[in-house]
Amino acid sequence: MAGPCGCGAGQERLEHEGIRETMTVHTQHVTIDTHGDNDMHDITDEVRDALQKSGCQHGLVNVFVRHTTAAIIIGEYEPGLIHDIPIAVDNIAPASGNYRHNALNHDDNAHSHLVGSIMGPSETVPFSNGKLMLGTWQQVILLELDTHPRRRDIVIQITGE
Repeated sequence: MAGPCGCGAGQERLEHEGIRETMTVHTQHVTIDTHGDNDMHDITDEVRDALQKSGCQHGLVNVFVRHTTAAIIIGEYEPGLIHDIPIAVDNIAPASGNYRHNALNHDDNAHSHLVGSIMGPSETVPFSNGKLMLGTWQQVILLELDTHPRRRDIVIQITGE
């Protein structure tokens, strides 16, 4: 059953003084298994599915990965860039760098943490009429930065009406 704003029932509602409409917050988790070492996953369909399930027509979608050695990016998911992005990532923070994190923690992924900090764990996309407002060549991409395969929890949070 839909709520007063057209969004699905049972979701958190935000109301502010002086605003008659009610905003809904819908949260969904998606799990992705990665292969490590700059593995990329186009998760645009998962984001669209979450938006459709929310029933919301207008608002914002925030996509957030709950890990420090992964990033969410908006970009073109095509073979050339799938090849080029790891090269650019290695230029930002080379895996071969002499990092204190690796020495203190007997680890090999300081570069993964550094790039994750720079690229960031989230992206926000507006939507209108129930559709993401991405450009023609834009996709929502999970970028695995760690050196080993990981299971990643992605939070897709929709705020809208």
